[in-house]
Amino acid sequence: MDGSDRILAAPAGVAWLASEQVLLLSAALPPLSAGQRRTALAFAVEDRIAQPLEQVKVVLGPVVDGAHVIAVVARGLVAAGKRRLLPDVLALPVPALGWAVWIGGDRALVRLSDGTGFAVSVADLAMVWRHAGAPEVRVCDGVLPEGMVSAGDLPLVPMGRAWARFDLSGGERDGLLRLPRGIRALAGVLLLAAGLHLGVIWADLMQERRMLAVHEIALRQALKAVGQPDSGSLDTDLAAALAASEPVAQRGFLPVMVASSSALTQVPGLSVQGLTWGDGGLRLDLQAPDLAGLQAAEAAMTAEGLTVRVGSAVNADGAAKVAMTVTQP
Repeated sequence: MDGSDRILAAPAGVAWLASEQVLLLSAALPPLSAGQRRTALAFAVEDRIAQPLEQVKVVLGPVVDGAHVIAVVARGLVAAGKRRLLPDVLALPVPALGWAVWIGGDRALVRLSDGTGFAVSVADLAMVWRHAGAPEVRVCDGVLPEGMVSAGDLPLVPMGRAWARFDLSGGERDGLLRLPRGIRALAGVLLLAAGLHLGVIWADLMQERRMLAVHEIALRQALKAVGQPDSGSLDTDLAAALAASEPVAQRGFLPVMVASSSALTQVPGLSVQGLTWGDGGLRLDLQAPDLAGLQAAEAAMTAEGLTVRVGSAVNADGAAKVAMTVTQP
């Protein structure tokens, strides 16, 4: 069974079913009779699966943290037998938080803290993990793909009695919920349904991966253009390039002109009668309605971080005039 029989010896009377063929969900159900619970179960999971009711079996499992674990499986994949049939991901213990992960060959099993779980190829495990928000991972067996870090080991333990009573193959007497016709279709994780549903997710994730790769190439080219050696680590190269690019004080006509213009626009009634640039700085011949206006101009340019040397002010034709020389410190 794809190596699932090597994960953990199944309890007496139990056989493993590959978890790729089962959808495990978690849903909180109110206290109801068995019949009422079967009807309520349809509404609890109907928007999360997409397979016609006639093609699926829905099985109610144990309660974990106040919510039932529910299994959905294609009717054609299971048949009544002498042994109870369970998804092999149930061989993994339920982690207190995050993921419990088992890796064997090219497949991985993941058990979640709500008691559910799933199977995924090892090639896609890291991508699915990042898409899930990079939860804490504890390893039951195997080596995690590059980029995933283990928070510690989690030993495999014998399955509890409540899980061993769970059964995907039995009839109603064994806990299989046969919901009445007419209820809207419940979704199942059949191979076809899972392929269609997960295929869309994988396509989106692969597109995101391709976009990130394109941006990484562009960034590496930009680093190369500024003379940053390629160490093989984009994070290291980017940090080195940023550290090397220390701020350089901007000097010259343009920064002085921009700063002084910004300051002078704050002074009402002020006008520039003349402007000269030389080694000594920017000379401004200013005119204001009164001396207070000239003093306001000096204060505004000083506030912009400029050094201002003020000449002698004169009053002429009802206006105050002065020459100021402005430089950067």
